[in-house]
Amino acid sequence: MTLAMLPFGMFAVVQLPSLGGLSILATTLFAAMAAGVSALGVLLRPGRTSSGFNSAAVALGLFSLYSVFSALVLVRFFEGSFLVVPVARGVAGIQIDPSFPSVYVPVSPSSANLSQTFYILIAFAFFVAFCGWMRREGPAAGERLFAIAAAINVILGVLNIIQFDLLLSWFQTAAYTLHDQQTMGGLRRAIGGFSEPAPFGAASAVFFAYFAWSWAQSHRPRDFLLALFNCAFVILSYSTTGFAALGVVFAIFALARFLDIHGKIERRRTALKIAGYSIVLAAAATILALTPLLQIAVDLLDRLFFSKLDSLSGQERGAWSASGMNAFYRTWGLGAGAGSVRSNGLLPVFLGSVGLPGTFAFFAFLWLTIGRSAKVIADPALRRMYVGARIAALAQLTALMLSMTVPDPTILLMVCCAIASIARETALRTSAERLVPVAPPETRLGATA
Repeated sequence: MTLAMLPFGMFAVVQLPSLGGLSILATTLFAAMAAGVSALGVLLRPGRTSSGFNSAAVALGLFSLYSVFSALVLVRFFEGSFLVVPVARGVAGIQIDPSFPSVYVPVSPSSANLSQTFYILIAFAFFVAFCGWMRREGPAAGERLFAIAAAINVILGVLNIIQFDLLLSWFQTAAYTLHDQQTMGGLRRAIGGFSEPAPFGAASAVFFAYFAWSWAQSHRPRDFLLALFNCAFVILSYSTTGFAALGVVFAIFALARFLDIHGKIERRRTALKIAGYSIVLAAAATILALTPLLQIAVDLLDRLFFSKLDSLSGQERGAWSASGMNAFYRTWGLGAGAGSVRSNGLLPVFLGSVGLPGTFAFFAFLWLTIGRSAKVIADPALRRMYVGARIAALAQLTALMLSMTVPDPTILLMVCCAIASIARETALRTSAERLVPVAPPETRLGATA
């Protein structure tokens, strides 16, 4: 249920007005329930060996502990010493610019400190629970659940495109502003099950990354269809975040194909690949020359990227980034506390909220899950899952680099990192078991006698 709820980015099942209108999304609720069930299993069956703890879980646990420390202690230590952009909306403060609503307020404890540590702890607990479950069931079981999530994302995108808003309104219950009527070049931007195009485009890019790589290695029709439709919805979202993540994925694919061509000595296959790429490029150039698609694409790129920083949204997010970096400097690199400051972009958010210690622990977690080489994985299926999850995680990290505002590592990133971690761990364990020497038959018979 946690993975099935990933595409429902605006489906809140609990509203907490006492915590500043906090909306608990369905994904978060089911992630907490999954972690709770896993913890009960460990308590009731203490002899069970398939726990979800490994070196990556330890690094993520250190990040979570420091986040709690920063939200409870550091924010009080630095209270009132400098100005920040608060996480909560609608707070009275010093207007940054008359053109947008963000304000500066003195750093101080708030309900946002509790809500953000809540999200971080649940992400950590779910990572451990999901890793433990895949260690028992196998990483292929996790991949099947990820495929279900990708299919649901496509279904919600189709419902949004055909404007079946009556059904979607049942799942758009969070206390967010619903941006379902935005257009780009006269075309309605798709949002799927999210509140706006950016997170929908980013999630679609993550699903595309995994299943495009999987199809390139396995040629399964299911993977091809999931990759194709999710790629289409990245485009239909017209999201800067989604396009940036998609561009990173395509760059990784192009580099992999280039290395693949030059790494093989089979001349016929290499020639066929080069010929195929040349035909595709020639067809694309012909279409662009005979149609106005090139001008339309240039116009869209100008709106989405080149003029983005000059827009009011770009200026506001620039002020958020500056607020996060100012918090980092004013706290001597310790951070103002998770939930204390709204920033923009993964590095300003982490540095401003949890400082160097928390940022280092989180990047150690990323290295231990998706940073290590796939060459040691001999099994083709496990290597496919590891590399696919790694590319999907990089797509999500690209989106977070552009649009992250609070230090929530997101359940989607935890899923990708967990699949990569367990796929690599399973491959290494299988290889080690094969290398264990087996006693000769006569020795075993003699020992039995």
